[in-house]
Amino acid sequence: MRTHLSVVATCALLTVVLRASEGNAQWITTNAPAGAVTHAFDVTEAGVFAATEGAGVLFSTSLIGWLPLNIGLSNTNLTGVVRSAHLTNHLAVGTLGSGVFSSWNNGLTWWQSSWGLTNMTVRVMASVADSYMGTVYFVGTDTGVFRANGLPWSWLAVNTGLTERSIRAFTFFFEGSDENDGIGANDLLAGTNGGGVFRSGDGVSWWPKNSGLTNPFVTALAASSSYAVTFAGTAGGGVFRSTDAWGGWTAINEGLTNLSITALTTAGTKLFAGTAGGGVFVVSDDGFGEWREANTGLPSLTVDALATDGTTLFAATRAGVFRRPLAEL
Repeated sequence: MRTHLSVVATCALLTVVLRASEGNAQWITTNAPAGAVTHAFDVTEAGVFAATEGAGVLFSTSLIGWLPLNIGLSNTNLTGVVRSAHLTNHLAVGTLGSGVFSSWNNGLTWWQSSWGLTNMTVRVMASVADSYMGTVYFVGTDTGVFRANGLPWSWLAVNTGLTERSIRAFTFFFEGSDENDGIGANDLLAGTNGGGVFRSGDGVSWWPKNSGLTNPFVTALAASSSYAVTFAGTAGGGVFRSTDAWGGWTAINEGLTNLSITALTTAGTKLFAGTAGGGVFVVSDDGFGEWREANTGLPSLTVDALATDGTTLFAATRAGVFRRPLAEL
C-alpha cells in the first residue's frame, strides 16, 4: 500500500512539474531591433545572420544581441541572405533596388556583384551545392529567376517555361534526378505571385506543378527533412502538401486559424508556419497532424521569417527576433 501511495505521489509531483514547465515555456527575445523587418536568416555553426529591411545584415553568436555587418553595403534594405556551399566565409545578400552584394569574409565587408542582373529588386534567394560548379545561386525577382554558377557575380536569366515571373519563394527537394544536371541531386521549386508553383530539374527550364493547388499566390515553400515532401504556403489559402514531384497538392489546414502564410520551415517531421497576424503554428508528422498555435511570449503575431538550426526555432516579428527550443514545440 505504501508503495502504491508513493507511486501516486510521484506521478502527481511529475504532473505538477510538467505543467509548470509547460506554463513557463515561451519565446525568448534575442534583442534584435524592433521595426527592422527581418526577411531571411542564414543559420551557421558560427552564429545567425539576419537580412533585414532597414538595418542591413545583423549577426549574433550569443542570441542575446546583434552586431551590424554593413561595411560596403550601400543599400541596407535586404530581402535575402545565402551562403556558399563550397567556399568558406562567403555570403551573398539580396537588396530592394541594388541587386546582390557579396562578402568573402563572413560579412565583414561587402561588394556589389550584380553583373547581368536586369532586375535589381531581389525578392528571394537560394543556393545549392553542385559537384561541377561548387555552388549555384538563384535569385527571384518580379521579372523572373536569375542564376549564377560558382560565384554570385555573373547572372543569367533562366525563365524558359516560366509563365508567371513574379517569384516569391524557393525550395530544393530530392527527386532522384541526375547529379550532373547543374544543380546537384536536387530539383528546385519556385513559388510565384499568382501563377502557383513551378518545378525545374536543371535550374534552367520550368514546368508548372499546380495540380490541387487552389490558391496560386504562393508566399513560402519548404521541404521535409527527407526532401521527399514539399509544402507551399499561400496568401489566404493556408498550407498545401505534396508528395508528388510533379503535382498533387493537398490542403492541410486543420487547426490553422490564420491562412495568410508568410514563412515555412521544417525540423525533423515538424512543419512550422509563420502568419500575417496569427503568429506561429506547428504541425507534426510532415503535415499529417493538426496545427497548433505556439505564440506564448511572442509580442507580435506578424511573422516575416522562420529558421531553425536543429535545436532552436527563430521567428522574425515586427517586435524583433525571438527564439524557442524545438523541444518545447
